Amino acid sequence: MQRTGTTSTGQFLKDHGFSCIGWDGDRHNQWSQSFFEKDYDSIFNSLDFRCSNAYEDSPWWFPKFYEILHKNFPDAKFILLKRDPVNWFNSLLSHSNGNVVGAPIRHCKIYHREEELKSLLQKKLMTEDQANSYKGDKIMKITPAHQAHYIRCYMEHYNDAVKYFSNTSPTSLFTGNLEDPEKWQKIGGFLNLRVAPDYNSHRNNSLKDSIYNKN
Repeated sequence: MQRTGTTSTGQFLKDHGFSCIGWDGDRHNQWSQSFFEKDYDSIFNSLDFRCSNAYEDSPWWFPKFYEILHKNFPDAKFILLKRDPVNWFNSLLSHSNGNVVGAPIRHCKIYHREEELKSLLQKKLMTEDQANSYKGDKIMKITPAHQAHYIRCYMEHYNDAVKYFSNTSPTSLFTGNLEDPEKWQKIGGFLNLRVAPDYNSHRNNSLKDSIYNKN
């Protein structure tokens, strides 16, 4: 899920020899749009996808996409880091200064705020262009009052992923805690990598996020 160390995980994979692609790949190929159109072949046939062997950020964390990926690439390994739910929500809240993260139309599908978006569009309080834009100040916001709703979405996402792999391929999924200081060494064990005992990866993309308001 976003705000659970995806960029840091991508850096870890790059540091250990993987050709890992993240947000830039999505932006260049419009993978998120293809995901919501269920045009998965466009994603899998793209050059950036085929030239990489590790993937982080959107659209890979989108709900239930792991099922499509696992069915198409049954030998793939999946990494799921869990963050304290309140800390996760606070990170999401501060990510874009209270704006919904990314294009409202996609954000609302992921976090079950479609009816609210539909109402704004019908009342002409938001234009279609605004609903599809990931840049600038947003009409739709995330506030502290949304905490319970977003945490419920987050835990549903996490529990669904764990349940899916438990029922289909338990050895394909690594689960760990973002707050665990030994997480990188544990991920290394999962991927059969040698990871230095003092290795650490933490990437704060606050500047990049403020410019692109991604995800």
